Amino acid sequence: MSTRGERGLARDQSGNILVLFAILLPLFMFTGMIAVDVGYWWVNARKAQIAADACALAAARDLPAPSAGWDKPDCVHGGRDYVLTNLPAQGTDSEPQHVSTRVVSPFETNPTQVEATVRLRVRTFFGRFIGLGGVDLSRRAVAEQSSGEGDYAIYARASDCSDALRFNGEDMNIDGRVHSNGEFTVDGEDFWAAVGTHDGPASPADGSCSPSTDPDTLFGSPKATATESEPDDVGFQPWPEWFTPDQFGWTSGCTFSGQKIEIDDTTLKITGRPDMNHGGTLPSGTYCATELFKIGGNGLTGVITALAPKIEVGGNDHDFTSFASNKVLFFAVPNTDLVATNDGSQPDGAGVVCTHSTEMNLVNGNNGVWKGRVFSPCGRVIVNGNASSTIEGAIYAKLVRINGGGFNMIGKGASGADKVTALVQ
Repeated sequence: MSTRGERGLARDQSGNILVLFAILLPLFMFTGMIAVDVGYWWVNARKAQIAADACALAAARDLPAPSAGWDKPDCVHGGRDYVLTNLPAQGTDSEPQHVSTRVVSPFETNPTQVEATVRLRVRTFFGRFIGLGGVDLSRRAVAEQSSGEGDYAIYARASDCSDALRFNGEDMNIDGRVHSNGEFTVDGEDFWAAVGTHDGPASPADGSCSPSTDPDTLFGSPKATATESEPDDVGFQPWPEWFTPDQFGWTSGCTFSGQKIEIDDTTLKITGRPDMNHGGTLPSGTYCATELFKIGGNGLTGVITALAPKIEVGGNDHDFTSFASNKVLFFAVPNTDLVATNDGSQPDGAGVVCTHSTEMNLVNGNNGVWKGRVFSPCGRVIVNGNASSTIEGAIYAKLVRINGGGFNMIGKGASGADKVTALVQ
């Protein structure tokens, strides 16, 4: 009898489930409506983020901004609006609706960074029943511009289409970046450089600055996979690095100074001073000659930096490393007054006028190793290379000629000129 009573009680409670469902149904429906709207907002927030990312990356490629900086209401670069391109076509009933774009650089005082902010208006499906017809979504991105891979090996400044950069010889290997603002000629077989760039044929209009390369010319890294036969057109490039004589103590702080400094197998000769016997190892320091710096002989070693309007280095089996902290090995000094007035803050050497040319003839003969930068802002650098010798550093000059067979170089200069952009926020 008690069993029947328990079963009756169970039947009496079964109706509570319907009541509970009726009470919770509005809550379930409200939660579902919220989920639909929030999900839709999330999808469109993702569109806003994609547009902001694309805008920041495009703007970073055009850095640096003008001196007044950027605070732009659009993201037009190269004739293309990178925000609107990444959104549905805009119109009266577009969804989502683009509200605003803001592009700012420098970002937090950093001129290599740019911030892009994109605002969208997104409608609601169920929020309108409680008076919420739409919401504003805002997304931002910060991108940074930096130098690309590939350290400079050779940079030729001159924009002369008949005289800037020329390689004459065979079997040349340059593990680094090679750039010319003018002529880029490879006259010889088996030439390879990790990166090759030039200022293309836009000026002059006749296209005479187009590169001229041998069919065996290769660009790309590593050499085993190199396929390009011509350098890439990246436009005019400024000096990768800039140096002034005063940085080396030209007026008063050089280790050795004189009108002429000439070195052979055993002797260091400085105008007006007694000869010094160096025993094959040059005294470490900075050598400043107002007329000529010259090295002859064989088997010399030394940690040196040499400055002079005319520099000549010959011989075999030399092993030279830069003494200067900025790793300059040889500096062909032009008009010293004008160069010295440049404080180095302009990477392009603005304000410097070459009143006369300088000369640097370097014979990197058999079994030699040179480590350092070669800088000739107003003249020509001529290097005669050999397969058993290597330059580890960079050559920056107005004009560059590389002659002979088997020139080897490892680029250890400034980072390459290519612009690399990346999102940082």
